[in-house]
Amino acid sequence: VDFIRYYWIAHHGPTTERELGDQIQDNVLDERPAFDLVVSLDSFATDFAALNMPREHPSLSKLNRNTRNCIYTITKELGVKQIMPLMLAILRYFDPKEADKAFSLCLSWTVRFLIVGGGGGGVLDRHYGLRAKEISNQDILTADKLAKQMSSIVHNDRAFKEAFGIASVRQIKFARYYLRAIDLYLAQDPYPQFLPNEDTLSVNAEHILPIRPSNDWTIPFDVVASYGKRLGNIALLRAQDNVKVGNKSFAEKKQVCKTSPFKTTQWIAEYDHWGPEEITDRQKRLAELAPKVWPI
Repeated sequence: VDFIRYYWIAHHGPTTERELGDQIQDNVLDERPAFDLVVSLDSFATDFAALNMPREHPSLSKLNRNTRNCIYTITKELGVKQIMPLMLAILRYFDPKEADKAFSLCLSWTVRFLIVGGGGGGVLDRHYGLRAKEISNQDILTADKLAKQMSSIVHNDRAFKEAFGIASVRQIKFARYYLRAIDLYLAQDPYPQFLPNEDTLSVNAEHILPIRPSNDWTIPFDVVASYGKRLGNIALLRAQDNVKVGNKSFAEKKQVCKTSPFKTTQWIAEYDHWGPEEITDRQKRLAELAPKVWPI
């Protein structure tokens, strides 16, 4: 049902799952359009499979490796579904060079909406659906025109930076991705937001101020509740280091952070104490880099 709805949105505009059956029944009125719909669905099923297996699927060989990593990040690492109709349209109707640029925009938009929010009330679904239909109708044929059509709802650098500076991240896989991308940027990777094909199990995300502190921590519960899941409190650690630190004291964690291969984790070792001020300060440093990592 998801695939059929994504296909339908890409060609007919925004459609909820509840509306889907009636819309098909109202538009497919006799044998010829029914046959055409089945043939088209059969063809687009290959594109849908490719978007869900971007690193392996042979039909994506026309796209460069970085773009396949970009699609992987959206559909697998972040698991975002709302943007799928737009991605289906881009994959089918854009030439490869424009598709490379457009998928990069899709990833930046995805992260900005995850951090700042999508406007509520189905605003994001509506705009993605309208843009997908415009691409299918050949009204949008370039990434630049797509960006202009989305500019009214995509958060600018200032809003993104401000929201990133105070964001709490409840899904640890998102935090790991944000921090890994920023770390790759600091390492001068030209495409830090397109995660390379690496074993994410070997890179863990650790809360420096534990969510359930041991007696080594003397921070009130309400402070832990407010700051524990802030991005500034989360650090990348190698799996073997994460096992060592657990919910130990900051002094013990600091020593592990000092020798970490991750630059954003090394920052933690610059502080003498760890609490709200330090978490806020580190997160502001991360926020300064965010618009550069996910540009529009």
